[in-house]
Amino acid sequence: MSEMVKTLIYVGVALLLAVTAWVWQPRTAELKVNKMVGSKLFGNFKNADEATSLTITRYDDKFGKPVKFQIARDAGSQQWVIPSEDNYPVAVPDSGQPDNPIGPMGQPAGSQTQMQKAATALIGLEILGVASEKRNDHELFGVVEPSSKAKAKPEEIGMLVEVTGDKQSKLADLVIGKAVADNNEQRFVRVRGQDVTYVVKIDMASFTTELSKWIEADLLALSPFDIRSVALKDYSILEVLDPRTNRPVKQLMQRSDTALSWNQEESKWSIRHMLEYKTATQPTPTELAENEELNSDRLNELKNALDDLKIVGVKQKPADSNQTKLMEYGYYPFSTVSPLFSLPLRQWRSSRFAPGWNPICPAIRGHRSVGYCQLNCREFLR
Repeated sequence: MSEMVKTLIYVGVALLLAVTAWVWQPRTAELKVNKMVGSKLFGNFKNADEATSLTITRYDDKFGKPVKFQIARDAGSQQWVIPSEDNYPVAVPDSGQPDNPIGPMGQPAGSQTQMQKAATALIGLEILGVASEKRNDHELFGVVEPSSKAKAKPEEIGMLVEVTGDKQSKLADLVIGKAVADNNEQRFVRVRGQDVTYVVKIDMASFTTELSKWIEADLLALSPFDIRSVALKDYSILEVLDPRTNRPVKQLMQRSDTALSWNQEESKWSIRHMLEYKTATQPTPTELAENEELNSDRLNELKNALDDLKIVGVKQKPADSNQTKLMEYGYYPFSTVSPLFSLPLRQWRSSRFAPGWNPICPAIRGHRSVGYCQLNCREFLR
């Protein structure tokens, strides 16, 4: 046998082996992937208490960029807080649980509900099927990772859910895509960093980024039937000269102070006192004019409005020394002595609700955010 023939034989055998390997390799990989059907996607994540943070990243069509919402366990207090909301504590109302029992980490049992719900949804996440093993199909199933570098269309970009444990260990890292046709309970998903797209049944409500689902959104936590008195403090914003800098500054000046009482038995409002301020230190008692009376309808609306106040966002009240930031948030200096700064200012009060967020009552879980709503007492007369 010539050397040429031997060489051709060797080449032929090599080609045959290569073709055989090429034919069987995808089949072997396919069998391996299909074996995962029925198994848990995150088999090593078994206990919700292992989680120390949950991050949900969505692509914002309006701003054309990904937006993150995070829940994290504070290392000091061990409470669940929301970093994007100035570490406001997570506190979901307990669902009718008696006496507000204490749950893990020393928080009310209800405050753990949403976090546990999200963690449990990932712990029990079962693979129902394999939609694709190709990276090129990520756009089709909407499982493109939301990032500033994403080139896909908004509808092709999924929602990224990350759960970390101690020492920043990854417990779950999931991109959730489009709903399966004719079955909104099922979604196409993939593990971040992997090409395979799976089909799973998942409760999307577990991964809400709506703030009210994570905190006690009822601002004052009161019932209008419990209100027996209302104090209305009316202020104006004046521009005065600060003798320390010789520059004009804005300052709150009180114009009136009205106290009203509600008689539950008679279903009637009455005036306890009405004071007008000509100067900061000398209130003058006043009365209704002969053609004026209390507008009971408006006062009743006020009671109901106080019950309806909901938190839509949280910002920490700036330090009293940061005057520029205070005024940006709608807070102005309030002198209890003189409008001309004869003594150091002791108080800052808000003349309004700043756009886009609600001031928070300081009694709510000890958070320092604070604010006052300006009300004109004349609005409740007729």
